[in-house]
Order: sequence, then C-alpha cells, then structure tokens
Amino acid sequence: MTYQETLKYLESFQRFGIRLGLKNIRRLLRLLGNPQERLKVIHIGGTNGKGSVGAFLFYILKGAGYKVGLYTSPHLIDFRERIRTSEGLISKEELTKLVKEVYRLPFTVYGFQPTFFEITTAIALQYFAERRVDFAILEVGMGGRLDATNVTKPLVSVITNVDFEHTEHLGRSLKRIAYEKCGIIKKKVPVITAENKKEVLVVIEQTCRKKQAKLYRVDRKILVQSPNDWSTGKLAGTHLRWVGQTFNVQGIYSRYESLKISLLGKHQLLNAACAIEVVELLGTKVKISKEEIRKGLAKTIWPGRLEVKRFTVNGKRFTVILDGAHNVAGVKALKEAIRDSFNYKRLILLLGILRDKDIKGIVAQLAPLASRIIITRPQTPRAAEPEEIAEIAKKYLGSIVIKEKVSQAIEYALSCAKRRDIVLITGSLYTIGEAKTYLEG
Repeated sequence: MTYQETLKYLESFQRFGIRLGLKNIRRLLRLLGNPQERLKVIHIGGTNGKGSVGAFLFYILKGAGYKVGLYTSPHLIDFRERIRTSEGLISKEELTKLVKEVYRLPFTVYGFQPTFFEITTAIALQYFAERRVDFAILEVGMGGRLDATNVTKPLVSVITNVDFEHTEHLGRSLKRIAYEKCGIIKKKVPVITAENKKEVLVVIEQTCRKKQAKLYRVDRKILVQSPNDWSTGKLAGTHLRWVGQTFNVQGIYSRYESLKISLLGKHQLLNAACAIEVVELLGTKVKISKEEIRKGLAKTIWPGRLEVKRFTVNGKRFTVILDGAHNVAGVKALKEAIRDSFNYKRLILLLGILRDKDIKGIVAQLAPLASRIIITRPQTPRAAEPEEIAEIAKKYLGSIVIKEKVSQAIEYALSCAKRRDIVLITGSLYTIGEAKTYLEG
C-alpha cells in the first residue's frame, strides 16, 4: 500500500458519514490491543477554541521537554496535521503502516463498520501509544458524550465553551448541547471551563457534582490586558505593526504577568488561560516553570485562526486574513477581533460555508462588515451551494459575486483590493485549507 493508496483508503470511509456512539470505536480499539489504556490523556471539548487550547498545551509541554501527542480535526492541507507528536507530524511511512494494520482487521466478520473519524481516532491512539508519549492531547470531534475520543479517563477535561452547533446531532437547545459536551466529564477528574452563560454553567456544575469532579472556571475578569510594548498597535493598511497580545492571568495557584501570544483575538486569551490551568492541574505529574509556560505560549502557532498574510502582486500590497470560523459564536469572535485589531478602508469578504452550518447566522454577522462579498465552494460534498449563500447575502449587499473555486475567488478578491483594504477569507476550515494551498503554493 503506497501513501496515496493509504489516503484513498481512509477517504473511502467518508461515505459512512457521521455516526455518534462508542460501541464501534471500542470494538476497533479492542482489536488493536486497547492502546488508549496506555495513555495519559488531556481531553478538550467545547464549541470553539478546542484546537487553540490544544496547541497552547502542546507547545508548553513540548517546550518543557515532554513527549506530547496532539490529535485534532479537521486538517487544513495535509491529513497528517491531525496526528502529531513533539517530533513533528506523523510520517507518511508510519501512517501507511498503521492504516495497513486497520486494513487487515475483519470488520465484517465482527459485524461492524467504523466511520472515517473512528478509524482516524483509533490510528492516532495507536500511534501515540507506540511512540510512548508522556501526554496525549485529544480534541473532541463533535459533542463529547458519544464522540469517538471519549474512550479514556483523562487527567484533566476541558470544556472551552458551549454554543449552537451541529444541532441535528447534538440538540436544538443550549442545555441539550451542554449535556452532550459534558459527556467527557469523568468521575473525580478535574474540569476546566471558560464558559459563562448561566444556563450552560448549570449543566456543567450539575454534571461535575454528580461525577464528583472539581470544576475550575476561567473567569474573564482575571485576564487583564497589559500596557504593552509587544503589541504596538493595530494592523493598518500596508503597515503590519500588530504582532500579538500581552496579558496577565491569575491561575489556580499562581499569577502570570506579561504573557505574550501571537494569536489574535480576545478569545485566544481565554484559550491560553485554559491551557495554563491544565498545566497547573497536572500537578506532580509535570515539572514546568513559569518561564517554560511563558515561552510555550509565545511560540504557539495555530494556522487558519485569524492568520494574517501579506502579499505583493504587481507592485500592490495586500493584507489577507484567514480564519476558519464556521459557526455563529466563532464569527462573532472573529468580528470582534477584526474590530479591535485591524484598521482598514474596505473589507472584501470571501465566504465558503458547509451546508450543515447556520448559514443565515454566519452571513448576518459578517456581511454588514463587507464592501464586497464573494461566494465560493470548498471541494467537499458537504459544501453549501454558493447560490444559496448569495441569496441570503443579498439582503445585506446588493451585488454578490460567485466563483466556483476557492482559487478563482481569491484571484478575483485580490484584483478588487486596493491599498488599505483587507481580504477576509472565512466560513469553513475546508475553505481555509484550499486558500492556504493556493496562496502558499
């Protein structure tokens, strides 16, 4: 089996769609020797920010000398982005070897058919066990209670926040969605959350009491924006002066002054604080100094999340923002970050959204910011029809342009951009992945 055959085999499982439940993943892991039982896990759930918290933790633990595994989804460009250790992305050879092991398993004999995400999760757990990582950081794929990652008893559980998403699978009320997210809470395992909505907190608190799990809240009031010399201003037109954020955190046990991160947006301060509190709760299992936490946060890179790129084409300089916001809560955070972090003359909005998302809600948040809107379609069967998105966007802006491919949409957006304009590409991580491939190719 070649590497390309490996990817094709994995992709073939997409046809089985989304099937929440733990029965199949447990069967699959049993056939692989239950690798999850050999891992020390940090489990991260929530609506938004899961990957960012995981990335902060990854860089902190890696910088402190620990061998760390990080499992996230989806990927932007390369499937191997989903599975990495401190040494880098899983190699093509290692991925092929693990897929061969799965390929040989007689699913039909045992009477079950795993999904793409279940296969991917099992491979990640097997890889981390084989590499003998000190810690495995697992990002929940969807929900929590019935998510394929929910097969371990972690050292710490994180629920970043809860908002409306995947309502067809998780429920149509915040309380019901919170119930599903709280499924990752385990007996006597500490829980961290940055959520502050009362109706959600009630569910989290009740679940923690039932499970005898101590709850730690990241309070927005403890994040103090410092007078800083590191973040010297906003991104203004052709002058890229903004290089990050400086802030203070009062953790569970210690206070951290003048921390620096390169990721933009106030929501990333909460994500960084969650990561710090996880490290504190690991207690005697780690020896990490404040300086190592500081360095890890400063080194954290998480592509496709308010990622700013600068281009010069035919003598014209362009500012492009890439952000994978794909639900209303995410685009609200994006909108706030653009307002706080950027100066610009016009905003050219390039949108590609999946059909199972709240298209009306996403467009309602972003369209009023735009002077021009370009609609496109990422190359996935889940993509919404551009005409459907355009019909909604017309309520906010009369002239909407549709381009069938992301690359065509970017070319058109850059042709329209002038000095001090911003091109914002968003709506889906699938769209961002294609945009990065085109822009960086």
